[in-house]
Order: sequence, then structure tokens, then C-alpha cells
Amino acid sequence: MDGASTSRFRATSCALVALAALCLAFVPAAVSRWHEDRDDARGPLDLRGAGIHQRRMSLKLTARTAGEWRPGQLDPTPEVGGDRAPYLCLELLQDKVRDRWCVARRARKTHLFGGRVNEAGQTPNPEPLAGTRIRRSGHRLKVGFRFSGAGLGIGGYRWRMFSGWGDPSCSPLLPLPGQKPCTDRAPNRGRYKARVIRPRMVGCTRDERMFNTHGSTRGKRMALTFDDGPSAYTGQVLSILNDHHVRSTFFEIGQEIPGHGPVMRRIIRSGSELANHSLHHEEGASAASLRETNARIKAATGFRPCLFRPPDGLVSASTSRAAWSLGMSNILWDVDPRDWSNPGSGAIYSRVVGAAHPGAIVVMHDGGGNRSQTVAALPKIISTLKGRGYRLVTVTQLLNERFRWRP
Repeated sequence: MDGASTSRFRATSCALVALAALCLAFVPAAVSRWHEDRDDARGPLDLRGAGIHQRRMSLKLTARTAGEWRPGQLDPTPEVGGDRAPYLCLELLQDKVRDRWCVARRARKTHLFGGRVNEAGQTPNPEPLAGTRIRRSGHRLKVGFRFSGAGLGIGGYRWRMFSGWGDPSCSPLLPLPGQKPCTDRAPNRGRYKARVIRPRMVGCTRDERMFNTHGSTRGKRMALTFDDGPSAYTGQVLSILNDHHVRSTFFEIGQEIPGHGPVMRRIIRSGSELANHSLHHEEGASAASLRETNARIKAATGFRPCLFRPPDGLVSASTSRAAWSLGMSNILWDVDPRDWSNPGSGAIYSRVVGAAHPGAIVVMHDGGGNRSQTVAALPKIISTLKGRGYRLVTVTQLLNERFRWRP
């Protein structure tokens, strides 16, 4: 291959690599295709199409009807095929367990009402599905809800939609010759198939500032962070966080990662995040050190960090620029209980809660020595802060950035 051909080959290869990276950056979550439904009924709630797709831990339902309707008209407990008030419902079936959720309006807010379907085919005591987000525009309905809240686990399920509009001029079950029914199903027979998958957190967006010592002071949010792991104490710290339903950020030393892949994957699955703390906890870490640490974190978990913390908080201009060039902002702190000095669990507790404030970034340690005092202080720290109304989040969330997800 001559020099010109080699140059063209390299240029084409680079273009293909760049295109592949761009495509991967926009891969959506698992998608159930849109299903069209034919014009086979008469009325505004004749279903013309429906589809469900997964976004992270939620399902997004979209439906289109033939005409317009108002949520306040709809019945949350329909008798399917009956001639009662209008209804618009979704049914989900997984492992022979059937749940039904119907659109209705109560207390000036539109909800999905329903629950488990009994042997008589009814939901006798419908409850609103918590966390539902509903938007309606003309003939189109969009509903978002957490699949766990709707009773779905990871795996395959089947679903359908059905509607009726209680038109007194027709018989819902046995329409007269030449008359269209006033109920509809999508699909008309059976159910559509879809699958809930476990999404993976694979990265995060970087804050626009190169350095951060705290987050936004709007709202009562704080970030607990842990340095110098992973270690034998990391699993204990993570269990406490999970027991209290809070998330945190773990700044990892690259040389400590081998052998700790399982607990690091647990961190990501729980919604907490991993960040870079250099390869050997060295002052003035090089770009190679940061790059290798990122590579080890990604190899162990599939997650690529967007945060770097300089060891001991010693800021080096060259290291800071290297972190920035690798897509990471530099994170320091503004609350330090000096737990590394083992002052006692009581002192660690009082130093954290005494200095707590909106937007605070707290530095503690899950590695680099005996961290039993930090583990002992942590439950009371969390309980006190939550009791004061604080929400404990990751640094990425505190900076109002977002995580990236893949199926």
C-alpha cells in the first residue's frame, strides 16, 4: 500500500471509529416497537397505536386515540366490555401475575389507578401508581412510571391496552349489523411482548467548572464522599448507604482495584458512583496515572469516571489540566472530619453534622488504613442529616449533572 493509500485508509478508519463512538453515545434503552392498531371501532377512545420503551428504571408508555377525551371522564375501575363510563387502561402480565392500571383524574391531578387483578378479573381497591408522570396532547397520551412500582421485575412480560367510551347508541359486546363496537383493544387478540432489562450506569456528564469544592446551595442536598478505596471496609460503607437509601461517591486508587471488582460493581448497581483518585495516591499525578486508573475502573465495572480528586487535596496545575483533558472535573471538599487520623467515631460524627450545610461536599475515607471508626460513625451521620431534611446524593447529582446509561 502506497503512502497516499495508507493516508486514505487511516482517514477512513478514523472516520468509522468516530462514527461508531457517536452511535454508541446515543444508543437508547431497550425499545418495544410502536404497534399500529387498525380503525376498527367508533368513538374518541378507539386505539390507533401504542408502544412501550424502557428508560433507565422506568417504562414510557405512548398511546394514540382516534379522538380527544378528558381524564376527568374516565373510570379507574372499568368492567371490560361493559357499558359504564369511558375508560382507558393498560394491563401488564408477568409470571401469571396480572396488573391493571387505568387513567383517571382525582384531586385535580391525572394518575394511573389500579393494582393486582383478582380471580374475578377486577381491581377492587384501585390505588394511584406512585411516581407516575402523565402528559396528554390532543389524541396522544404519554405515561412514565417505574417498572418496579408497577409490579414488574427484570425479564419478559406481555401487555395490552383497552378502552371503552360507554356510547348508549351501541352495544359494546354485540354490535348491531353494520355498527362498529364502542370498545377497543390493542392488540385485538393476545398481548404484545416486551422485556425489562437491568440498565447499566456507564458514565456521567462533566461540570463546566474545572474545580469544585461544593455544589449548589439551592435546596438541602449534600454529598458524602469516600477516598482511598476500594478496601475491606468499602463493602461495609456501601451496605450502610444502601440500608439508608442514600447515594455517595467513591474516589478510587487504581492500584487498589484488583480483587475488588465485585464491590465496585455493587456501588454502580446501587446508584452510587466511582471517581478517580490517581493510580498510586501520588502527588502531582501524571496524565498516564489518571488514564490508567480510569481504565481499571472501566474494566472492572463498565463505568467511566467524570470526577477526579487530587490525593491529599494537593492541587497541581499539570494534574488538573490532565484530569480536564480526560473529561474529568477536579473535586475537593468543604467539610473534613479528618477521619483518617482516627479521632473516634464520636468526633467524626460531630465534625460532619456540625459543619453540614446545603451544597456541602464531605470527605471521608473507606481505605488507606483502619476505617472502623468511620464505619461506626456513618449510620448516625446519615440519620441526623436526613432528620434535618438533607438529601444525600452523589457529587455528580450535587453539581446538577447527569449519569449516562446503557442497556
